[in-house]
Amino acid sequence: MGVDASDQKARTLKAVEKAGVTFGLLFDGKKVAREVYKIRGTPTTYVIDPDGVIVFKHIGYYPGMEAALEKEVQSLVGGPA
Repeated sequence: MGVDASDQKARTLKAVEKAGVTFGLLFDGKKVAREVYKIRGTPTTYVIDPDGVIVFKHIGYYPGMEAALEKEVQSLVGGPA
């Protein structure tokens, strides 16, 4: 699930479509999520376990991040690490 806290919904939708994003996206123009989760940089990525506990947090993006995220998720679901 993604949360966009900008006030530029149309621009975000274009970028999401271009990137081929397949997960859900919520728009938070009032920036409630930013305050609740104390987000200090974008993008901020959380990996949340089945009990709803944040187990990994990444601020920013770096090349190869997808592989690291996949490894983290796999560690939670019992798949290959």
